[in-house]
Amino acid sequence: MSNQKKFMSGIETNANKEKAVELYQKAAVLGHSVAQYNLACMYKEGKVVCRDNEKIFNLLENSAEGEYLNAINMLGECYYKEIGTDIDKEKAFELYQKAANLGHSVAQYNLAQMYRKGDGVDKDEKKAFELFEESSKECLNGKFMLGYCYSKGIGTSVDKKKAAELYQQSADQGHELAKNNLAILYKRGEGVNKDSDKASELFKELYLKGYSNIYGTILDCCDIDDDEKGQVKSFFNNKCVSLINTLVSDLSDEKQVEICQAAAEVGQKLIKFDSAEIVDNYKTCEGIIKNIKNVFYRSADEIKKFKN
Repeated sequence: MSNQKKFMSGIETNANKEKAVELYQKAAVLGHSVAQYNLACMYKEGKVVCRDNEKIFNLLENSAEGEYLNAINMLGECYYKEIGTDIDKEKAFELYQKAANLGHSVAQYNLAQMYRKGDGVDKDEKKAFELFEESSKECLNGKFMLGYCYSKGIGTSVDKKKAAELYQQSADQGHELAKNNLAILYKRGEGVNKDSDKASELFKELYLKGYSNIYGTILDCCDIDDDEKGQVKSFFNNKCVSLINTLVSDLSDEKQVEICQAAAEVGQKLIKFDSAEIVDNYKTCEGIIKNIKNVFYRSADEIKKFKN
């Protein structure tokens, strides 16, 4: 095992990520594509070193030149999500396709999402389904989305039983949104025997883990009818207003206006976001969703404690 890996994992040494950065940097300068990718990931994570989008992009670009599949896929994400470069969906598609054709399961998932949404490419649900099916062999998100395709009839016939099986497999591997969708199937008795107790048990697990606070932004990924969606969205909006009011209550008028304006801009962006993208952002700590997570269901008194 390389010294970098040992420092990162703590094998034969105390875990020292600062030292890992130093070693990755040395190897990256010498053109080591895996080190370049690992260093880019650390810049993206922003814990040991400050996040630097320009460095992320440059490192991934160099790593991708070495034909490292993880880097090719993540470079595609840079072009797709405007990380260190301008948005270029055509370039993102090209990179995802390159990595996907070489068997990269996450790239297959990303490419499938583009086909599913018709984003940067002509919409093709059949192609999306095929790519999710291929991705599902190794990518957990791919397996979840394959279940979603069966549940909604995206690129294939509706098959709630198959959807339930895939949601169950994904949930067993730790996919919380799959657990949510499985709970709804149990609640309705679709693809599984109706079991309200099982549904309640799954919902409770999600709530205790704090995942219920993102329901308002991921409704399109859930098997919920329009009336229920409207109720949850209304609750979500009211809760956001309450949260913002509490957070700004002790600030100057100027600061209050500034924060409320920023919140309004965020709201407009959320409306435009694809639900699956929000889930991805939540899981990778991108955007604001992660910041909302731990305070969304808190009381006003608890929120005020965070401010002190």
